[in-house]
Amino acid sequence: MIFFGDQNSKDLSESIGKKLNVKVHYPDITVFPDGERRIHLLENIVDEHVVFLSTVGTSLDSYVLETSFIIDACKRSGATSVTGVIPYMPYSRADHVFRDGEAVPLEVVIHILESAGLSKILFVDPHTIKMPEMFQIEVKNLSALSLFAEKIRELGFDKENSVIVSPDMGGLRRMQQLSEMLDNLPFASVEKERDYETGEIASSGIHGEIKDTCFIVDDIFILLENMKNALLESRVRNYESTVSDNNSVAERNKKI
Repeated sequence: MIFFGDQNSKDLSESIGKKLNVKVHYPDITVFPDGERRIHLLENIVDEHVVFLSTVGTSLDSYVLETSFIIDACKRSGATSVTGVIPYMPYSRADHVFRDGEAVPLEVVIHILESAGLSKILFVDPHTIKMPEMFQIEVKNLSALSLFAEKIRELGFDKENSVIVSPDMGGLRRMQQLSEMLDNLPFASVEKERDYETGEIASSGIHGEIKDTCFIVDDIFILLENMKNALLESRVRNYESTVSDNNSVAERNKKI
């Protein structure tokens, strides 16, 4: 087996190589002034099973093309099979048509990788549970939830005053699994509304009870500031509701 690491994630690449007890090779990647890329594999991989790591960089579209070029180079260089370790699939959130006239970008990306010659793919906690079904090749779905549970235990939590939070309703299944790993720690979710014209997202409420300590767990963090504000607003509303209820009780007691 030949393992190609990712220059953008050298620490992870070397860690995987150490676990597999294999040497870590890196593709020779040239980026020309106009942004075009050239992939050159320096190792002899004829009749070898190739595994490569590919992590998302700053340019998502360039990442998709670069990954497909690596796959194509492996197949053209005589690799028996090509397995991609791709923790996060680009365009994972675009798994269906939201409005008439739109594409389904995730299907397009999957088709590009498969057409380039990918034999098998490993990814971590896919954004959509139907992603494995969208592939024609062998898929291995890994989960990092146990690592999150381990980290939360390491940080320490008071079950009465802590909650794990999903930034959207779609993550409730993931939160339920994590909750079971943490002695049924309560979980909550932010209800969001998306403007499909502008792409802007706004919080419309909270499903569940927000407590003093919140462990926010998600596969993609883009609007963390909005998430934080939604949780703070929920706490303020709960506080105002409690004060209002207490005042009402006090007024009734005065009348009595």
